[in-house]
Amino acid sequence: MRTTVQKLGTRVDTAAGGTRRMVSSSPPSSSSSCVATRVLQERGASQGLVSWEFDPLEGIAGTELHPVLEVVRNRFEGRAKDDGFKLGLVVEGGGMRGITSAGMLVELQRKGFGKIFDAVYGSSAGAINLTYFLSRDDTGADIYHKHIANRDFISLSRLWRRRKGDAKPVLDISYLLDYVMEDVLPLDWDRVVNAETPLKVVASHIDGSGGSRPVLLEGFRDKADLKESLRASACVPGIAGGPVYHRGHTLVDAMVHEPIPIWSAIDDGCTHVLTLCSKPKFEGRNWMTVMKRNFIRDWFMNPRYLGGRVYKQVEAHEKGSLNTERMLWEDCPQRQRETFGANVFTLFPETQPVGSLSRNVEKLQEARMEGHTAVQDLYAALFEEYPVLPRL
Repeated sequence: MRTTVQKLGTRVDTAAGGTRRMVSSSPPSSSSSCVATRVLQERGASQGLVSWEFDPLEGIAGTELHPVLEVVRNRFEGRAKDDGFKLGLVVEGGGMRGITSAGMLVELQRKGFGKIFDAVYGSSAGAINLTYFLSRDDTGADIYHKHIANRDFISLSRLWRRRKGDAKPVLDISYLLDYVMEDVLPLDWDRVVNAETPLKVVASHIDGSGGSRPVLLEGFRDKADLKESLRASACVPGIAGGPVYHRGHTLVDAMVHEPIPIWSAIDDGCTHVLTLCSKPKFEGRNWMTVMKRNFIRDWFMNPRYLGGRVYKQVEAHEKGSLNTERMLWEDCPQRQRETFGANVFTLFPETQPVGSLSRNVEKLQEARMEGHTAVQDLYAALFEEYPVLPRL
């Protein structure tokens, strides 16, 4: 058995002898720079010295809890929503990697955070995950490893067969929306449409001449309107079939513009944003990972109707996905606020064992647990002063 000591977002593994930061939030000092993390030695767990990575949120005069976490904690503890802030929940998808953000949402619901947000924003699989979150159905996360990790939903061989006239796409979104979410794990669509917390679905509009922009779909009239919006948000170019024509737009997957819909949330008036990522922090620093991603995107997700240069144009923008990811890595609340124009706190999984088209059930279950663990650690950091967690 290993003993893990956690204090305000820091986890120390005494068996491994190392320190692993789970929820990092270094506040600014009076000089507008971030306070450096101090490592203290305290007696604890097993008769010897236990290394604590001391979070500067405590014990330093003039510092406070991260602004987003402060609003989260205050609302959780029963203080009214009329605090003058707009708290948004932003959820990344990422295909089958969405099982990680699904696990995070299940754990948020179980811990009692379901009603503290003013609006929720999802891209692609993240938006689908949010439908089960709003319907308060935690079986939605089971979809990935129990019901769509199969050839009916994902088949790379169809990439080649489509060139020979096979009409079925590599990623069959209709199988998920029209079969699984209707007959296997039926979603309470009306409950989502009429939810007190509004769902905002992000997709990408393309204009046929190489131009594109993000679109925020909200205020759903009925089940059909919501379902088509989800279909559009998850319609990966070249992988999930042709564009979806809905609400006067020609729409494809949100990943073209906003795989993490943080800017849509901020543009929608959010002053505080809790972001759930399905990829680990700093993954984008690995140049091999970036090269592999760009190769797959440019060769298999770049059909003619995109105009050929959409991805490069989007990435060149200051709000491009890679630039946004780098901004989310920033631990200093003040620097993030200066960058985003809002307070942003991001929850990352420690690892991500699956890719976006994975059908490996065992690995998918591991990816789901990464999401659960991230929220469990956040909860402990917020509400348990000196938790000691057993790890088998």
